[in-house]
Order: sequence, then structure tokens, then C-alpha cells
Amino acid sequence: MICGKKVTFSRPHPICDACERELTPYSGQRCEVCSRPLSHEGRCTICNERKFAFDEAFSVFAYKDEIRQAIHRLKFNDRPNYAFFFAEIMARCYSADKVDVVCSVPVSKKRLQERGYDQSEILAELFAKQAGLTYVNALKRIKDTPYQTKFGKNERFKNVKNAFAIREGADVTGKSFILTDDIFTTGATVNECSKTLKEAGAKHVKILCLSAVEESV
Repeated sequence: MICGKKVTFSRPHPICDACERELTPYSGQRCEVCSRPLSHEGRCTICNERKFAFDEAFSVFAYKDEIRQAIHRLKFNDRPNYAFFFAEIMARCYSADKVDVVCSVPVSKKRLQERGYDQSEILAELFAKQAGLTYVNALKRIKDTPYQTKFGKNERFKNVKNAFAIREGADVTGKSFILTDDIFTTGATVNECSKTLKEAGAKHVKILCLSAVEESV
């Protein structure tokens, strides 16, 4: 489905063998804090300037080329079945040791109505199943914020400030979380979610993103 070639219904996801070989996890230098792709050792510029609420972060892919195209289709082109492929790779690439539950960055009600599904929630549920963990719908979005792409790096943190809350009935106290999302750009959104979880009593929050934008963005 990336290249346009038809695939058989026997495959667990709509990615052909050739495209699957092209969609390889990032293996170069990474920021030692947020895990984004770097051209040097140490920290990226954002992590030199900020202290995040989460405890660690990891992203599987660099957000470019075929991965960018595939994620765009997952989010905006009615391709939720791409999540099966991505969840498999996330489970292979990331060790979920010392974690109690998995949760995801929630979309707003408006965007959920527009898309018909929450791609981050689907991805998190499938990853949790692959990793032998439990998915918990712990967070809700209480502010319908504009898309982060409209803002610079500092404005992104302001845009999502106080945008999330703990969902009624969700017990997060003392638990260690993996928080999943599709794209790590500045870390503003996952940081605000982590802050919300920590303030409600979560013990640890580890970020697992499908992809990360390189430092230059």
C-alpha cells in the first residue's frame, strides 16, 4: 500500500514485502534524552534547554520519506490497518521491562469525528497486545488545541499546556506507564501528558513513539 502494489488478504497488514524492507528502524546517532535522530553525540538543542516530565523516550523511525508517507496515510487517509505493521515493529524494537500499563496520547473529540478513529489509541492497543501488556485509556483531551504544525518549538509547549486530564475512573497511582504517540517533534505533547500522569500519581512514564523528527526541525 505504500508503493501501490496490491497485497494478498493472507498478510496481517497491508504492507508488501518490498516496502516492509524499506521501512527500517533508525539506527544512527540519537539524543541521549529524547532519542530523536542526531548528527552528533549528546543532547539535541531542545533537551539542552528543557527538562521533560517523562523519564525516558524512544522512537523507532526517523520521520522522513516512506515513513512520513505511511504515517500520513495512517492518520489522514483512512488506513488504521497500518497500525498492525507498526505495532509489530515497535514491540520488536523496544523492551517493555518494568512497565505496568500502556496508554496513548488522546485526540480531541473533533478530530476523532473527522477521522473516525484514534490512530494513537489503536497503535497503543496493538503494541500492548504484542508486548504482553495491558492498555489503559488513562488520558482525555480537555482542550481542542490547534495542530502543533502551526507553531514554533516554544509555542508548541504553550499550545498544549493544561490540554489533558486523567479520565474518570482511571487508576494511575504508583503505576509505570508506556505512553505512545505517532510522531515526536519537540516532545511538547508527550511531555504535557507525562506531566498530567505524574501529577496524578504515576510512578514512571516512558515515551514510545513511532517516529521522531530530526533535530533541524
